[in-house]
This record gives sequence, structure tokens and C-alpha cells, in this order.
Amino acid sequence: MMAQVEMNHQKFIPRCIKHEDDLLPLFCRDCNCLMCSDCITTDHVGHDICKLSDVAEFHQKKLENVLECSDSMSLLEKMLQQLQQKQINLAKDSENLICKISEREEEIIQRVKLWSKRLIGNVNTSRERSCLSLKHDENIINALLNFEDLSKEIDTINIVGTYLHIEVERLLPSKMEFTQEGKESDEYKFEAGSSGEDLDKSFGRLEHHSEQESSSDVFTEDAANISDSEDESVFYECHEKNLTQTCIYQTCTKAPIDGIVVFNDCRIFILSNGTLFQCDTNSNDDYLNHRIILHDVYQIAQIPSTKEVLCIMKGQKRIERLSERNTITRLLFTKNPAKTFCAVSSGGNQSYACVILRFIQHCTNGDRAFYYICLLNEYGVIFREYSYLFGAANELKEAEWKLLPSQGFNNIIVLRLLHSVENVDTSKDPFFSRNNVVVYSGSIGVDPESQFSPSAMIIDNKENILVVVNDDRAIHLLDRSLKFQRLILSEEDGLQSPWSVTLDSSGYLWVGCRDGTVHVFNYQYLLRTERSARSH
Repeated sequence: MMAQVEMNHQKFIPRCIKHEDDLLPLFCRDCNCLMCSDCITTDHVGHDICKLSDVAEFHQKKLENVLECSDSMSLLEKMLQQLQQKQINLAKDSENLICKISEREEEIIQRVKLWSKRLIGNVNTSRERSCLSLKHDENIINALLNFEDLSKEIDTINIVGTYLHIEVERLLPSKMEFTQEGKESDEYKFEAGSSGEDLDKSFGRLEHHSEQESSSDVFTEDAANISDSEDESVFYECHEKNLTQTCIYQTCTKAPIDGIVVFNDCRIFILSNGTLFQCDTNSNDDYLNHRIILHDVYQIAQIPSTKEVLCIMKGQKRIERLSERNTITRLLFTKNPAKTFCAVSSGGNQSYACVILRFIQHCTNGDRAFYYICLLNEYGVIFREYSYLFGAANELKEAEWKLLPSQGFNNIIVLRLLHSVENVDTSKDPFFSRNNVVVYSGSIGVDPESQFSPSAMIIDNKENILVVVNDDRAIHLLDRSLKFQRLILSEEDGLQSPWSVTLDSSGYLWVGCRDGTVHVFNYQYLLRTERSARSH
């Protein structure tokens, strides 16, 4: 066994796991790891990279020092034993999990069989009942058609005549619709439940705990809860929202809804108090089902083209990417203490994503803060950068930002939280010039004394901009040039404390409030009506 291990060690050559076993000729000083040439454009964008030969001698000497230490060798032997034991335990644990999944499969199959047996029994009972009724009517009609012959054979003519007259009054006014030959009867129909694509939610799921990642990198899922009642359907229809209906959903939190991303009724993401939840409306009440996806999240943004969610993490040093299948990978990060990511959004027609990068420069007369609007490709590489704003760091330190790409190719909308909305023309980029910026900081609203305090915004397909103004308890509608049009929603529509907003692909406006509720409106209906016409 030892000879085989030594032989394996002699042949041991590390290769890149991510990129088809490529060799590792490069070294990242920031991450202290080997890498292949393809890793440069994915996980190591902007890092301090050098050739392996530049650092090999240093690491080889350090390795020799470690191997010469008896304590280190003893520790390595113990670690080897632990790894071997973990492999044994892994095999056992995997078998146990497979057994549990198989048992759950049998349980679900039995439940489906009971469900099928119950429905088939209902169909058979209904059919027998209908057959008796149809046979009764058939006998009545035959008796009516043969009444002359029937009356000669029966002594109780009065009883028969009265009974048949009552029955003929019941049958003839009914305006029976005659089924065409070969046409399927409309009496029985089967309506399938929802597609149930989220089988993990209905049947069960694995809960994954990673010992190598921090708590903010762990993707956890709650255990599935299935009702014990065999008569309860496991299929649910999604809420149907009509033209004028307003839906108000309760969520799992009473904290403000800081961000909303909606792909469909089964894939809704809500950010509240630093926690990212995935929710769905597949229930018969007004409560959003939820599960925790990620902790320590600062801001979220939707990428419609790939159905992904980007998350700026707490500390604003890294941006994580949540895929359509809910896998989490890193898009961008920095170890430079002078740099932070202030905001993220999709890049619209200009790029995959867009971020605001903040850079602090230390000066003798005080620190200066520089803000750049950066365009990223899908690999997290910044391929274009626009200077946006600069000033004294202490004056801009508390500023929070939101980003929104225009449908055009040269405009990006920037929201400075509780301050203003700005339209930046990126086709003009003189160094820190404010001539290419249009600002909206109006105080138009329900309360004339209120100050303009925007907290979120969204852009529709006609480049109208909806701005949430919390102090006014309203949503302002602006045109593409940031000119105020009207209040599209206000307190009269039930908005007490709007805080975040988004539009889904079906044309519904989702508004997250500071009390943890989510209001859903038909956006086209809001555009076509005045608030006075729908105040009640």
C-alpha cells in the first residue's frame, strides 16, 4: 500500500480543476495560489499575477522547512488518517442519503397512488350517479313516446298520466344541447395542477453545509413541509392578478424590503436586513413562501438576459452571482482597501453589468473620494470606465447609490439615496465634468413640506422612470429626460411606506414597503387611470 502511495506521489502533477486539467504556470500573489491562463479572466481579474518561476524558489524553501519539522510531519500524518476516515464516512453517509431519498420516493409514489385512487373513485361514483339519472330519463321518454300503447295495458292510468306530465314539464323546457357524434363530452374535465417545477419544495431537498466557506457564502435550504392529509392537493395554482386587482403579500420579515427581483411567481427574490430570500406565491393565501439563500448582502440587482441576480456583499468588496439554478459564484472582488463597490445593476444594451466603483485618495488636505461608473462583461472584467463624481471623502462617505441602465446605449440613471436622481450621458466623458449629468431633485408630492428622498427606482420599456419617494409615501413617474410627469401611486392607493420597486415581465409593479409587506399593481392600469378614479 505504501509503495503504491509513493508511486502516486511521484506522478503527482497539480492541474487546474476548473479548466479541463490545464497546467498551472501562473501565480496570484493576492490569492496565494497557482492558476492557469484561463483563470485570469474569471476569478483573478485585476489581481497581482506573476510567473510561477518567480516565486517557486521561495515556496520550495518554505516547504523544506516544514517537512524538516517533526511536529509538522506528525500533524500531516494525523490529517492523512482523518482524510481517509472522512472518505469512509462519506461513502456511508452517501448510502444513507440515497436510502432516505429512495424511501421518500416510495412514500411519494404511495401518496400519488392514493391521490389517483381517490380521483378515479370520484369519477366512477359520478359516472354511476349520472348513468342512473340518464337511464331514468330514457325510461320516461320511452314511456311518453309509447303512451298510447302503455295506457291500454295499465289500470292505474291516472297515476301514470300525472307522473309523466310532471316529468315532461321538467324535460322539455331544459333546452337540452345534443352532443354531436364523436364529440368529447364536456361533463368531465381534468385540470392539472401547476407544473411543480420546484420539486425540492414539494418533495424534499438536501441541506448543504460547507466547512470551507464563510457564513455569507453558504447556500442553505429549509426542510420541505408536506401536509399529512391525503385529501390535500399538493398542486397549487399561481395567483391570477386581474386588471384592477391589488395584491398585498405578507413576508417573513417586518424589516424594510431593501430590494426585489421578480422572474416569475415561483422565483421572487427579496432583500431585507442583509438577508436574501427566495419566495414564491404558490399558495392559497397572501403569504409569500420563503427560504434563505444568502446572508450579509448589501444590495441586489437583476440581470434579465441570463435570469441571474447580482449581490454586493457586506463590506462592499465583492460581488456574487446567483445563477438561474441558484448556484453562487464570485463575479468581482477587490482587496484594495481604497476601493469599494457602491452599486450594481444590469448593463442594459451596453454590457452584462454596471457598477459604481468608489476610490479613496489620501491627500495632505484631506481624503478625496472618486466615483467611477464601470461596465463589466460576463466574466467580471471591467472593459470601460467613466468618471462620474468626486469630492471630499467625509462629505460623500454616507452616500448610498442605486444604478439603472437606460434602454439606449449612452445613458445610465444613478440614484443617490435620499438625495437625487441623475441621468449620466456616457457618450461625453470629460474628466469629472458635471455638464453631462441631468439632475432631478424635485419635492413634488403629497406632502408639500416634505424633502425629496428617493430610495429606489425602476425603468419601464418606454424608458419612463419610476422613483420611490418614501417621505411622500408615493412613486413619481418621470420621462427619459427626468422631467416629472405625475404621481403614479400614493398613500391613497394604500402605500404607507414604499421603499423598493421592480417591474416583472408580465407588466406588474412590485413595491416593497418598510413594514415588510409587498404590494403588487397592474402597471398598465396605473398608467391609464388617474389616482382619483381608483382612490377607493
